[in-house]
Formats: sequence, C-alpha cells, structure tokens
Amino acid sequence: MSYRILVLFAVIVALLTAGCDSSGTDSNDNVVVTNTSALLALNANSHSTYVQYDSIYRYFPDFGIEVDTTEFTFELVGLDTTFERVDIHFDSTRSHSLKITSTHIVNLGYYRQENDTDTLAFFAQPPEVFPLTISKDSKLESYTPAMLVDSKSVTTSQLYLSWGFEIERSFVRTESLLLPVGQFNCVVIKNEFHLPDSDSIYKTEYEYYAQDYGLVKLYSTGLFGQSHTFMLSHDVDSTQAVRRKR
Repeated sequence: MSYRILVLFAVIVALLTAGCDSSGTDSNDNVVVTNTSALLALNANSHSTYVQYDSIYRYFPDFGIEVDTTEFTFELVGLDTTFERVDIHFDSTRSHSLKITSTHIVNLGYYRQENDTDTLAFFAQPPEVFPLTISKDSKLESYTPAMLVDSKSVTTSQLYLSWGFEIERSFVRTESLLLPVGQFNCVVIKNEFHLPDSDSIYKTEYEYYAQDYGLVKLYSTGLFGQSHTFMLSHDVDSTQAVRRKR
C-alpha cells in the first residue's frame, strides 16, 4: 500500500512540475519585446530621414485621388546619459518630449514658441504611448489630448504619435522586411484611431519597428485616403550612444 502511495505521490509531483515548466515556457514564448525603448531606438541620439506617399481621396464634387510625396527628418535627442527623457525633433524643430518610466513610454507634452523660446506644454496626465514589454496578446488603449496651436485645437498624428485621438495598439506579427536602409526582422503593431466619443474607426495604421532603428515603415488607411511611409536613412551619434541602464 505504501509503495502505491509513494508512486502516486511521485506522479503528482511530476505533473505539477511539468505544469509549472509548461506555464513558464508559454509565458516566455508570449513575450515579443522586453525593452520597447530599444525597439523605438530611444537609447541613443539619432537622425533619420523618411519619405511619405499620401493618396488623398476627394469625394466632392466628384471622386478623385490626389497623390503627394513628402520627405522629412526625425531626430531623437536624449536630455541626459540615461535617456530616460528624450526630445523629438521633426525637420529640425523640437516637437515633443517622451519619458521612459519603469513600465511605459509616455508622452510628456509638446513644445510651443513663447517669447522666442521653446516651452514644453505638459499634459496633466502623460498619455501612455507603449508598454515597455510587448506580448502577443498585449493591448494598449490611451488618449492624447489635442495640441493647442495659435489658440486652435489641432487633431493630428505623425509617425507613431498622435494628438486628439483615442488609440488602441496591439501586436500583429513579426515580419522580415527589406528597405533601402537595410533588412530587418520587424515587430508589426496595429494602431486603431478613434475620435473621442466615437465608436467608428477613423483610420488604421500598421507600424513596423526594428530593434535600435525604431519605426522603419508605416502603412495607414482610412476614410480619407492611404499613406505609406518608409525610412530612408538612420544615423546614430556614436559619441552619445549611451545605452539606457536598466
């Protein structure tokens, strides 16, 4: 009798141990990104160029499509060697500031000119842009207030940031991608935009991120048209490329 009990006890222990190992494996397999700040290249000063192709739908007086091509620059500037606070510049103009917390990347606010000086207009509650860890089933819902420009409320978006929209980000897949700047194994994120108090999807974006390069491709589609954005170049300031300490 005691032998049977001993064997039964051994079987139970083995099953429990296997269950714990399996659970741990599933959990690890579910994690796609362990440090989003590196995925967004927020760990070094850098300068990137992008080209954007916009196809804008015109409905009145008759239907038509207008195509526009724009090139722009995107710079990341760390405010100290820890890169816990990063300023973003579009076309050499300081635009807004991100902060890396222990759990998320948040948008602190946007810069505006006051008396010929850049002043950061802080959000009362910094919107979460990305969690630091992305899993296959992760989903981030957040709202960023609109920008106030010349006393007017402006709702817009640029690259992976938006103002005046409610957004929902979720992991889609990983994908190999060949671009002029290089070949990457990208993390693809789906981003759905909603206007406040509206259940309708204003537009949907698919964002392609590569480790230490950031956003390398963006595809956007919605009621008013489509847009394709590609990274053309990416240069890192090697003298300031200090990895963020964890």
